[in-house]
Amino acid sequence: MGGGEGITDRVTPDERLAELEKENAALRTLLEKALKELEEWKRGFRERGKRRSSRPEGRRSATGRKPGRKAGDLGAQREVPQTIDRTIDYPVPSRCECGGAVKPTGEKRSTLVEDIPPVRVEVVEHVAHVGRCKGCGLEVSEPLPGDTRHGESIARTQVGPNAVAMAVSLRFEHHVSLAGIAAFVGVWFGLRITAGACRTCWCARPSARNLPSTRSSRTSETRRS
Repeated sequence: MGGGEGITDRVTPDERLAELEKENAALRTLLEKALKELEEWKRGFRERGKRRSSRPEGRRSATGRKPGRKAGDLGAQREVPQTIDRTIDYPVPSRCECGGAVKPTGEKRSTLVEDIPPVRVEVVEHVAHVGRCKGCGLEVSEPLPGDTRHGESIARTQVGPNAVAMAVSLRFEHHVSLAGIAAFVGVWFGLRITAGACRTCWCARPSARNLPSTRSSRTSETRRS
């Protein structure tokens, strides 16, 4: 009984062949679909490559006209200044390139050049004349730049307000480093300053508050003693 049941459950060669043919047909269908998708992708890739080669990035497509502005367009130019500071005259050349003599025609050609003149550091000495109070004997004078309220100067040589304003603008508006600021003012204006000194330009400094500077003197100390 057991042996007979085992024989009836066994797959015959014909059934196995039919099963394999069915699986083969399914795999062939999947392969054809994959090959079709691959070919479509290759075709699209080639088309994209042609478009890139015929029209580089940033280049406009051909329109049949020459590049540039339309004929007769004046184009963009700088605004003409209202005032002229100085004029440089160029005399008529005595000889032409061909060697012939040149006769003046009375006509003129001109152009305007806007430029920054050379700038050098201006050293200004501030001198305050000192007086003495008749009542208390203290020395009194007008406050100097950088003075404290008691008439004591911070430094013998200081950086002026225009240079400070430029350093502050370069630092906080244009984000230039301290070393860059020092190099810039040194090269273009001849102002020697260190990066550390640039930092102190915008630090709070004592002010004389526009009040007369007063200093005690030996004479007043003698009177009080």
